[in-house]
Amino acid sequence: MCDATAGPAAAACCSAKASVLPDGDIIRAENDNYSNYRCDEVDELKQMMEQLLAQHESLLMRMTALERQQAPVVQNNSMDSQPEAFEHVLELEPTKPSPVPREMKAMTARVVDDEAMADDEAMADSLLNSSFWDALTVVGLPQVGMTTSSLLAMGAVLSIVIQGAFVQILYESFLAPDAKYDASFLADWRLLAGHAAQGYDTTSKSSLVSRMCNGKPFDREWWVDALLQEIDAYLQPFIFEAPTGSVLSFICIAVWLAHIFQEIRLVIQLMVAILYTTRGNTCLLDMGYVAGRMQRRFKSMSWTRCSLISLIALFRCALAVLLGVSGAIWLGRTRDIDDIIQNAVALVFILEIDELFFEIFGPHHAKLLVSSIAAPKLRRTRPQNNLVSFFGFLFFWTMVSLLVFLEVFNNAEAARSVQKAMCGGNVDFLIESHPHFGPILVQDTTPYTDDGSALQNKLLKGILPLLRAVAEEYKGQGEASQFLVGVLEGDGVQGEVAVQVLGKEERYEWTFTDWLGMNHFDPAQELAIKYWFQGVQCHDIIATDASFEPETVPWVLWSTTTWLWSTVEALTGATTCSEARFHCNNVSMVLVRLLCPETCGCTRPDSGQYHSWGCLHSCTEEPSFNNFSLCHDFREDELDRKARWELYWQNSEYAGYPYRNCSLLEEYPWFRETFCFNRHTSEDQHRAITAFCPELCGCFEDPQPTDDGEGMYGMWCPEAC
Repeated sequence: MCDATAGPAAAACCSAKASVLPDGDIIRAENDNYSNYRCDEVDELKQMMEQLLAQHESLLMRMTALERQQAPVVQNNSMDSQPEAFEHVLELEPTKPSPVPREMKAMTARVVDDEAMADDEAMADSLLNSSFWDALTVVGLPQVGMTTSSLLAMGAVLSIVIQGAFVQILYESFLAPDAKYDASFLADWRLLAGHAAQGYDTTSKSSLVSRMCNGKPFDREWWVDALLQEIDAYLQPFIFEAPTGSVLSFICIAVWLAHIFQEIRLVIQLMVAILYTTRGNTCLLDMGYVAGRMQRRFKSMSWTRCSLISLIALFRCALAVLLGVSGAIWLGRTRDIDDIIQNAVALVFILEIDELFFEIFGPHHAKLLVSSIAAPKLRRTRPQNNLVSFFGFLFFWTMVSLLVFLEVFNNAEAARSVQKAMCGGNVDFLIESHPHFGPILVQDTTPYTDDGSALQNKLLKGILPLLRAVAEEYKGQGEASQFLVGVLEGDGVQGEVAVQVLGKEERYEWTFTDWLGMNHFDPAQELAIKYWFQGVQCHDIIATDASFEPETVPWVLWSTTTWLWSTVEALTGATTCSEARFHCNNVSMVLVRLLCPETCGCTRPDSGQYHSWGCLHSCTEEPSFNNFSLCHDFREDELDRKARWELYWQNSEYAGYPYRNCSLLEEYPWFRETFCFNRHTSEDQHRAITAFCPELCGCFEDPQPTDDGEGMYGMWCPEAC
């Protein structure tokens, strides 16, 4: 088979015309008496046949194997299909046995040894792969035709354009520095926004940075959450404390470069095969059937075709190197561990795009021709093969290590610097510079804890399950009922609870917002408290069955006992003030002290009740409030007063101080300035100890000590003094 551009000299290459048969597209050379033979070995085969015919009959099978090895080509892979073509071979006259020459023995042994190779191994030594790149090798051959050659060239150009465009996009878009990993900008953002007063959360009393670094995804802004989750996943320790992202990047880079090395290896194999092919007119020979498929081999190749294939191979290698390096850098700089795997798969897809296109769009006869061309057998010794494998292995892992050192390590270090810029050091403080005067002010904040307390801090302890249960039960009754009463079970809530249903706000003097704004820190709010909790006074409210009808008792008592006491029962299990007395000293149980002021000691100054929250300020103005106290500091023999004194301090934040008697006011002067006055604010609250220590607190002084500070409400000196 000769090149279409070979001209009349092609006759010197092939003695028969090239043709394409429809059945299987087998290209063959026609001869009058024999099947196709390789062009330049016909005479040599004839002479060998004459020598073998003179030998012993026992060499007949070996001679037949030698004929197949020396490439006589049959048309249908079966000698029985055309017996006339081999009659002159099989009709042998028996001759007298004669000694076999030593050279013939060696040659026969070599032939038998070569034939012992499996057919699939022989087919594995294909010169070309099923791709548009390799198909360019046969473009222009007469067996291919101009139309098929044009299609192959167009497919190769399309593959080159797609791979080249991907490399260009990769360098311009994906390898640019990631703006969100600018550590200097993030450090400034943290200082000016994260630690600013504007980001302070009054509920958790934490800074924005503390919530950002210690909170859940919903506690952060979306971009902060995405960035920190990406960094945390990438830097998560793996084996030997190596970051998970770095290990994954190393694996993906190694696999990706292995594909690139395979691509370059195939190009080198093609170039070596062309180098060992004889120069002359391009001639493609049929080698016969192996494993049921036709094999062909280049007998010779023109200088023009060899030069063009070499240029294409060099361009292919250059494109593969660009794609390999840019892809490895891309994988090394990717910090999202999900994207690392996806990017590696995308790179392999782009590398194999020409093979995919050839499989889909390549003409069928061109595929058969490309896959049938065998590579020349280049014999290398075992040491040579080991040497080639060793240097290939060494070069491959050197390149992988170099890219990992230059890209992956730097990528991990950049992730650590961003993590440090955002969450390193102290995160629990506010810092601001006055915009007009300039001085800097710093304030400590509370560390943010990721235990759900951020949402629950605005609720009483234990109220969240109750709130969930009510929300699930409420079906939008609206104005149908002023109270929603239901049995709640599970999730920490048992029993029956009443919930007041407020209609549209415009119909009421007090709105839903007013309800939320009501607090027990300011005595001025007591009017609102008495409005919402009607019937609350300076005496205990007797709890009754929450299921009774309001017609049987006054409305105000029904609303108070049903609404408030059902909540107390759901939170504590108590149904009476006697049962609820164990919760009187719980700072968060304001409702218990509000419903049971007598039991909790809100109606007398020397009861031992430390907490002021929940005790109505109006109760201190009752005439009987100061009639319980004596006009002298309590003595050790006054056991009842001493017991209430100890109870007071045991429920305070100063329980560790020596509070044996009133002498501590002399030992610690600031105690007198602090605890001789009733303090009632949102930040600090306690009842005065003046009823226990009227002398040292200054009730006999003239004038009596005063404190006009915020939240200070009198000394509570006994009336008798």
